[in-house]
Amino acid sequence: MSEPKKVGRRTFLNYAIAVVATGVIVGAATYFAVPKEVTTVTAPGTTVTTTKTVTTTVTGTPTTSPTPTETVPFKEGVKPLRKYPGVKVTALFSTHSAWMGPLVDLWAKETGAQVEALWLAVADLEAKAMTDLAQGVSWDIVQLDDPWYGEFEPFIIPVSQWPSEYRDYIYSKEYDLDDITKGALKMPTHKGELWGLPYRTGARMLFYRKDLYQKYGLKVPPATEEYYFWDEGNEPSLLKDLIALKPEIPNTYPFGVMAKQGGANAYHYISEWLWPWGGTVLDEKDNWRPKLDSREALESLTFYVDLLHKYGVMHPESVAWEWSEIQTAQQKGKVAVTNLYTPYATAMNDPTKSDVAGKMGYALVPKGPPPKGISTSAVGGWSFSITKFSKNKEAAADLIINLTNKEGQLLMAKLGSGPTRKSVFAHPDMKWMWWSPTIIASLERARTHPKIPEWPKIHIKGQEVVAKALARIMTPKEALDEWQKYADSLLREAGYYK
Repeated sequence: MSEPKKVGRRTFLNYAIAVVATGVIVGAATYFAVPKEVTTVTAPGTTVTTTKTVTTTVTGTPTTSPTPTETVPFKEGVKPLRKYPGVKVTALFSTHSAWMGPLVDLWAKETGAQVEALWLAVADLEAKAMTDLAQGVSWDIVQLDDPWYGEFEPFIIPVSQWPSEYRDYIYSKEYDLDDITKGALKMPTHKGELWGLPYRTGARMLFYRKDLYQKYGLKVPPATEEYYFWDEGNEPSLLKDLIALKPEIPNTYPFGVMAKQGGANAYHYISEWLWPWGGTVLDEKDNWRPKLDSREALESLTFYVDLLHKYGVMHPESVAWEWSEIQTAQQKGKVAVTNLYTPYATAMNDPTKSDVAGKMGYALVPKGPPPKGISTSAVGGWSFSITKFSKNKEAAADLIINLTNKEGQLLMAKLGSGPTRKSVFAHPDMKWMWWSPTIIASLERARTHPKIPEWPKIHIKGQEVVAKALARIMTPKEALDEWQKYADSLLREAGYYK
């Protein structure tokens, strides 16, 4: 049985910002309700006003959020398979998924069920879920990030073992699994089968300033076709564009990244440099042996470091940036180009939040140099699974279906969530999202991180060595050698190979 992960002070502080931003505060007492507040969420053409109750929590009995006051017909997205009068569904949810609150409440109202949901910041969610499920606590639904499926496998059930009525509905034409993007379906897929259903997703794509490209006479990257990050020949490449944009310094740096040591920096390096160069951290086809001693790994990390120190195109403040900081940097015009998650494009084009609204363009994450260079990125997001301890699997499956079907996904996309379904991107109500073709192309090419229990430790080691390489405390080769040695030792000890 896995030992529950401890949340470090740095991680706690990082996530505390995100928690406060969503209106949920994590404290060190029991749950209690505070005065209701009204939150207005706006997407082009849509205004939704919901009334919510803010709660704080660490231990105790979950609280139920009130039925919202809505100005969008959320009821259209609620299509329960049956009624569940008096049934209590318990769930562990992420505060990153606040969009679904109104839909959860209305599903409960339509079915007669009660939903007791505990909303937690990411680090707290993983720790709480692991601790409770390892002790057999009977949560019905758990919301999981895609890399967690390996470690949570002992505590959840695959979709093939869901109650037959709901399993058959999921594989029916009405639910339509084929409508879900390939990248989104990869998130809850583990060992060749679905262990949950994807709710919110995004891949990485290139965000760039069209106005600056025009100012310097640069050809904009293609929206859905592969494009080089670096090439020694005459091919257009992002590096050449970044060098051409250097006269904008210091007001606007050509490039920005999430380089702060923590949850983002190694993730960023893997998905936007290592993979596009044709490399990988672990090789699933070779019993998960680490491949950080490859030429592709060395060249990609060297290039990543060179963007800051050799070419001078990376904003020096990148070493202090994670998810929210990099988004704000581009919204404020501090960087011209970066790779961000696809859902961030909505806020980037909101003139009430962004100084660069109307000036942005989008493209695939650039590929590394030939011959192995490919355009790919990491898919990220959330899926819902049913725990093996659930006492209400039918109602749990019904709620998950309603959060992930076409109607539910459309309604939440209007509120700013990253939809999983192609039909949502094609819907007439979503015409304002003109960059949808780039999102779909990115999701179709995206891949997931390894879903093995040892991955979190290997990833944390990567955070350390990538940060040291960028700070020139280590050379790229020294950093990769240490990462390779650590991963190899860990996986040998775990028995993956001898």
